[in-house]
Amino acid sequence: MKNSSYLIAVSFLFIMICSFSNSASAQINQNIFQEIDVEPGTEYKYHVPKSHILNFGVGFPNKLGLAISGYEKVESILGTNVIEGGSATPQLTLSYEYAVDGQLGIGAHVGYFSATTPTLNFDLSEITGGSGGILEEACELIPILCDATETLSEALQGSQKFQVWTFSGRVSYHQKILPKLDIYAATVLGYSLIRRKSLSADGDDSKGNLDAISDGFQSLTIPNYSYYAVAGGRYYITEHIAIYGEGGYGNITVANAGLTYRF
Repeated sequence: MKNSSYLIAVSFLFIMICSFSNSASAQINQNIFQEIDVEPGTEYKYHVPKSHILNFGVGFPNKLGLAISGYEKVESILGTNVIEGGSATPQLTLSYEYAVDGQLGIGAHVGYFSATTPTLNFDLSEITGGSGGILEEACELIPILCDATETLSEALQGSQKFQVWTFSGRVSYHQKILPKLDIYAATVLGYSLIRRKSLSADGDDSKGNLDAISDGFQSLTIPNYSYYAVAGGRYYITEHIAIYGEGGYGNITVANAGLTYRF
């Protein structure tokens, strides 16, 4: 009997705690996501139904670009060393959004960046010539052979350049939760087109060493699918022009900021 009373009391207490927790959670959510009253004359500060929106932005940091520009492949049967560091541009973006209603927006997103790997030297001198090289004695007898080896080593200096275009769809949800700010959450999903190009050390891509350079970077890959989930806000300076910033999670960049034009 005592056990039954104890179980009933514990069950009642558990139900009361759950009810209180749910009520508190609902109240918090209501306070956070409840839309504010819009002041007369400030309607243009928010998401305007049936409007068209263009965003011009820059993403930072460029996660993929930094990975490419910092890449150093030193494991090769030819032997390698880094001659010059790599580089990468920011993620440049252009997006279009159509305001279906006061909350929903749908559209498209285009991104672009380029990046160049460090310039590596695929050195043959230790194998074919020089001190201790296989052809060291032959080079002493035929000096032109050593000159040819050095020329070949110089030719096997290069890097790879990547140009990445991303084409995506975009869906956004807007709410009036802060005065005079267009607050939204958005998801971007798309596919990347990647152009990969081998370069010799002087930037010339017409030499016969490109296959060897390309082989040295075989393990460097870029994902074809892109994704980006963010929360952001726009502040309209005029009825047509705004500045915006957004941040979240993605495989190319984590933050984006720029200008908005609405028509």
